[in-house]
Amino acid sequence: MGEIDPENFWIERLKEAEAAQFSYWKVDWGKQSINAEWRRMLSDLGHKYAPHLFIEHALDNSFITFSDAFRTYDVENVISQPTTIGRIVDLLPYKTEKGAKGIINCEDEPYIAAGLGCAIGVMRHPLTGTFPNGKQDWSFPPAGRNIKQRRDEVIRGIRWHRIAQPFGVGGEYAIDNVKLEDYWVFKDRGSWMHWDENRQPGKTIKASAPARVSRNLPLLTCTTDNPNRPFLLSSLYPNGAIAIASIGRTLSRDYVTEPVEVEQTVPLGSYPIGIFGKFKKVTLIYPEPIDASNVTVWGQDLAMDKATNITNRILIKDNRVIIPEDVIMEIGLQKVSDKDESDPGFVMQVFNN
Repeated sequence: MGEIDPENFWIERLKEAEAAQFSYWKVDWGKQSINAEWRRMLSDLGHKYAPHLFIEHALDNSFITFSDAFRTYDVENVISQPTTIGRIVDLLPYKTEKGAKGIINCEDEPYIAAGLGCAIGVMRHPLTGTFPNGKQDWSFPPAGRNIKQRRDEVIRGIRWHRIAQPFGVGGEYAIDNVKLEDYWVFKDRGSWMHWDENRQPGKTIKASAPARVSRNLPLLTCTTDNPNRPFLLSSLYPNGAIAIASIGRTLSRDYVTEPVEVEQTVPLGSYPIGIFGKFKKVTLIYPEPIDASNVTVWGQDLAMDKATNITNRILIKDNRVIIPEDVIMEIGLQKVSDKDESDPGFVMQVFNN
C-alpha cells in the first residue's frame, strides 16, 4: 500500500464522526502521542469538520492550549487525590488558542471535578471482588478509599454538572502556598504499576498538593486547626453557580476525612451552591447583610429528585449564611445506596421571598 496523507485520512474520519453524531474522542497513547503538531492538526481539523466533537488530549500540559478537553491522565487510586489536584494546579496557568475550550478532565474524581470546574472521566464500576478469572482488579484495589464503594458520589458529580458545566482554563485562580502530603504504605499489590520496585510490599509512595485551590473566588478560609485537615476547593462557575469541596486525605493505609469549619466569600445573588464532602460548618460571607425574614433556603441531595426546605436549620446572621454539620450530613446523604461509602454532596439555594 502507498503512503496515506494523514490530513485527508483524518478529515474523512472526522466527517464520519460528525455524521454519526459522535461527541467525544479520547486521543490517548500511540505513535504520535507526544507529537504536538500532530495533535494540534487533529484539533484544528476537528473544529472544521466535526464542530460538535470534543477531542481530548493528554500527556503534555502545553497541549491544553489547543485542546477542547485535556485529561490529567493515569493515577494510582490509592493516592489519586493529591496527584490529581497537583496536576490540575499545573494546568490552571495556561490559556487557550483558536477557540479551544480548554476543559480539564480530572478522571475519576467527581468531587474534585465539582470543586474546580473540571469534567469527570468515570472509570469505577460495580463489579466488586475478583474478576471472573479470579484475579483482583488492581486499578481499584479494595483498600483505603475503596472507590468502588463510592458510586453515589459519581451520580452527585454528574448531576452537579447539569447545573454547572465544566469550564476551561484561562480565568482567575488562587493557589495556597501551603502543601499537604499524603502517603500510602503497600502491604501487598495495590497498584497497576506492579513492575515498579517502589510499589512492592513495605514500600511507601507520597504525593502532595496545595492545601487550598480556588477558581474565580478567593481561597476558602479554614478556621479549624487540624494537622489532618482536608484539601479545600472552591469555584465560581460562569453561570454563577458556586461549588465548595472538602477532599479527604490518604494517610498510611487509611482514608481520613476530618470535618473542618470553613468560610467562603461569595458574590451577592441567588444561585445554586454545591457542597461536597464533610464539614463541621460552612459559612458563606456575602457583601451585604441578608434579611433572614425575607428568604427561603432549599437543599437537595444531588442523588435525589426532591428538595427540602432547610430555612429553619441554617443560621443567617448579618451578611453570613451558616450551614451546620448536621444539615450537610443529613441532606447531603439523604439518599444512600446499599453499602455505599460516598461523602455527602448536595445543592442548596437561597431564594428571596
